[in-house]
Amino acid sequence: MLGTKPVPISYEANGHWRRVEVPGIMEFEVEGIVSPESGEVLTIENTLHPFGTDLPITKSTKGVYSDADYDLAFDSTGKNGHYRAFSWSG
Repeated sequence: MLGTKPVPISYEANGHWRRVEVPGIMEFEVEGIVSPESGEVLTIENTLHPFGTDLPITKSTKGVYSDADYDLAFDSTGKNGHYRAFSWSG
């Protein structure tokens, strides 16, 4: 058990773009991949996934995490970014 610590979290959404940041620890941005016909974010439907059965298809435009307290760091920039927690509605 690593434990928890209080941190500020900021979240932004604009169109098909989402961003979440914990200053000095992590910053993630994703942009939905849209259908040329409808302009809507493409989804993978009827799948078995912990985030849900219908997943938006997104690309990570920024995906960095580095926390010395937990000796964990990674960079997923430019990779798959389907984060179901980033709501596509509204």
